[in-house]
Amino acid sequence: MDTYQPEEVADGLEDCLACEDGYLCSSEGTGNLTDFHLCPEGFWCQNASIAPCLSGTYRDVPGAASRGQCFPCDGGFFCAENSTTTPTPCPDATYCPLGSSEPLECPGTFFCGATTEVPELCPGGYYCPNATVAPLLCPETRYCPPGVDRPFLCPRGTRVLPTTSNSTRVVLEDACEICSAGTFSDVESSPICQTCRAGFVCAEAGIATARP
Repeated sequence: MDTYQPEEVADGLEDCLACEDGYLCSSEGTGNLTDFHLCPEGFWCQNASIAPCLSGTYRDVPGAASRGQCFPCDGGFFCAENSTTTPTPCPDATYCPLGSSEPLECPGTFFCGATTEVPELCPGGYYCPNATVAPLLCPETRYCPPGVDRPFLCPRGTRVLPTTSNSTRVVLEDACEICSAGTFSDVESSPICQTCRAGFVCAEAGIATARP
């Protein structure tokens, strides 16, 4: 075994030839090398030996003659086992760079659908915590700049604008109005700016606490 001899007449074992790279001579009496003798899918064959393509790679056609002829797992897919012949699609909420042996959890501020190779940045007006499949709509009384993992509250010294849409909840200035001089707001995401009480001073815009 591990040799072949294409000639019908040979003087002895010394006339047998070493199996060619990319082929597997696993049975006695191998004559001509044919497609039947090609190294099987998921493996590579060299110097009359067979070895599996390692995790993170695959081989879906026979005849690999070296480890370098195992293909890196395609982006958006993973190859978890040795001798993989068909890459597995990367599932929702994960991503798989080229040559992955396992899926990676989609990080916060990004979103990942099925077969994602590179996570996509969360767009403005949405937020994306860890393992997000599709961006989540920024809720009322909040604002969400691009690339955030949670909604932001309107800060103290502002009030929530009475009418907002998803396209106007992207930056603070679109979702929150600064309290004018003579008013204040001492809680986050307040619906109103309160009038400064008698005996207190709110001389500047954006005051969070009225001063005596």
